[in-house]
Amino acid sequence: MHKFLKIIILGVLPLLSCKEDTLTQADPNGNGPYSLIAFTSEVNGNPQVFTMFPDGTNIIQVTNDGGRKSHPDWSPDASQIVYAADYFNGMPQSYSELYVINTDGTSKFLIPNTRDARHPRWSPGGTKIAFEQSLNGNWDIYVITTDGSNKTRLTTDPAVDNTPDWSQDGSQISFQSARDGTQRFDGSIYIMNQDGSEQRSIFFSPELFCSAWSQEGSKIIFGALQPVPGTTEEYVDIFTINPDGTNLTRITTSADSEIYPSISPDGQRIVYAAGVHRLFVTNIDGSGAHRLDARGRTDEDPSWSPEITGQ
Repeated sequence: MHKFLKIIILGVLPLLSCKEDTLTQADPNGNGPYSLIAFTSEVNGNPQVFTMFPDGTNIIQVTNDGGRKSHPDWSPDASQIVYAADYFNGMPQSYSELYVINTDGTSKFLIPNTRDARHPRWSPGGTKIAFEQSLNGNWDIYVITTDGSNKTRLTTDPAVDNTPDWSQDGSQISFQSARDGTQRFDGSIYIMNQDGSEQRSIFFSPELFCSAWSQEGSKIIFGALQPVPGTTEEYVDIFTINPDGTNLTRITTSADSEIYPSISPDGQRIVYAAGVHRLFVTNIDGSGAHRLDARGRTDEDPSWSPEITGQ
């Protein structure tokens, strides 16, 4: 049975008990290192950026203005977050731009030359942002410095190219492309050099969502529609694959569509979104999956921070 992405609101979700703080988050153990998860959650109808500990506690709201926030990502030192914001301004069609903000919610600034850009990803060196942008109706992969200069187009195929992410050493960029398919959600994972050369496909799926590189560099993780072994079912589940296209591994098996995966700094855990805007964490082998309370209302777009050193 065909299982397409089914992330819909089935009514008002119950308000779950959680702590929302306005202070800077501290090391949960009193000493470092530790990590955080950024995610988006609706406030008065607009998704805003939040951070929390990996157990779903100590939630901090980072953004608090108009526009629908999406796809937050961390700077290499975890002091800032880049994200996309969609604005309507009374126009029939929204537009998006990229912003950077400190994790305490201060010093927000717009990255120039990012009109109609989405899915930003910070380079390991901290000086560049990779993103997808629609210019003249075609979605392609671009790289720009954090001050908005030196924008470079990396893909030129007429098919949609999106969802870029950097390898650990910054020498390569993974992305998704519809160039190998015939249906709307057909997608391949491609890898290219950081200058756009040597673009090559490593995986194809009839439905592909939200590929990302693991922080330690050994895997690419993504959501994909694939048959469930031993059944006639097809689910959108979480998978990993090596950057050379070998060792495809299924992490989850669930009728809930599972997307937006992000791997912890040590490579041992995964956070992802599933079903009706819920966040889950599981071990890298798929064991121990459990739901994070988070805010309990349209929580999605999780992104695991780099390791943070305690003070």
